[in-house]
Amino acid sequence: PNSAVKHSSAHGTAAQAAGESVSARAWVLTWHLAVADAAAAAVLAGRLSATAAAAARAMWALKQLPSASGGASKTTTTTVRLLEAITAATAAGMCDPQTLAVAADSAADVYRSSREQQQDSNSKHGLQASMQQLMQHVVPILHSCTSQQLLMLLTAAASTGVQPPDGFLLAAVQHAQMLAQQQQLSNRCIAGMLEAVAKLQAHVVSVTGHDYAAATAASVSLPQQKQLQQHHCAANRQHQELTRPQLRQWIITMLRAFSAESALPDELTMVLWSLAVLEYHPGLAWLNKLWLQHSQQQLPRFTASQLASAGWALTVLNHKPFKSWSRAWTEAARSQTAAASPGQLSLLLYAAVTLDCHVDKSWLLGAAVAANSIRRWSARDLSL
Repeated sequence: PNSAVKHSSAHGTAAQAAGESVSARAWVLTWHLAVADAAAAAVLAGRLSATAAAAARAMWALKQLPSASGGASKTTTTTVRLLEAITAATAAGMCDPQTLAVAADSAADVYRSSREQQQDSNSKHGLQASMQQLMQHVVPILHSCTSQQLLMLLTAAASTGVQPPDGFLLAAVQHAQMLAQQQQLSNRCIAGMLEAVAKLQAHVVSVTGHDYAAATAASVSLPQQKQLQQHHCAANRQHQELTRPQLRQWIITMLRAFSAESALPDELTMVLWSLAVLEYHPGLAWLNKLWLQHSQQQLPRFTASQLASAGWALTVLNHKPFKSWSRAWTEAARSQTAAASPGQLSLLLYAAVTLDCHVDKSWLLGAAVAANSIRRWSARDLSL
């Protein structure tokens, strides 16, 4: 794998320049086969440590190279072969945190691409199973991860939908808590870790909260939403050794380390969304004096997805913002309705009603125009 990766950047650039030429695609196909076979041979020969590092670099290179013959499915197959080599090294205690983090992050990127390109389910399930195998051996390494490495591992696990192995979440949040207390976490790390843990705890996939909102579309009262959310999470929590008090203390530590004053729109949104999914109300002081106050001035920069996510999170937390924030949110949503997807638009409308936002006829007209593709809306978007 070292030899294959050494020249991947230069050859990848050349292949991209050649576009869809036969020679470029043939080179990439040969590279795929060579790097996967070399990794397997090295594992058999017992060269685990060097193989893991090389395989991780090869996985990174997969993202940079153009598609081989067979497209994304070939990339997925090669990724699975490389993950097997890294898993063998990790199980033998011969894989360092950086190699592991890069491999997991790269595999997660390939998994997301396979979903976007609607690959056959066998390829996606094979990659997910390989990630599950890798995560079984990650726990002993977590305590030595940097903040960025820990974030990469948590995000990779969450985005590929793996079931966290025993001890994974507890070890991850304990190490994150220590890093936060040592002031080694940036806003980006805090927001990303909260989001990843929320997804792993509740098995929620959509960053906008849309998947959960769809489950409550038939019954939109807040008490019923709460019951449904608790039921949705209960089945998964019984498999996690992370207790509610431990999770609560971790969230408190993370929020203390989070600087709302300097946070970017996506960081603000990720934190609030995560609190809603984790069923943790941060208190009126934090919401009003920190989150709402510092997010209000940035609302014009929020995307449709971020506005929808923030609105949905506030409804779940059962918190109605002060009027100046509601007006700013409503105006920001007005400018984003044209860019909103059906799921985002349904959440914007739902949040506007639930949060008692004042919307005029022109605002509703803009939403109606944006909904001109309503024939293609799903039943859950329509009911919400």
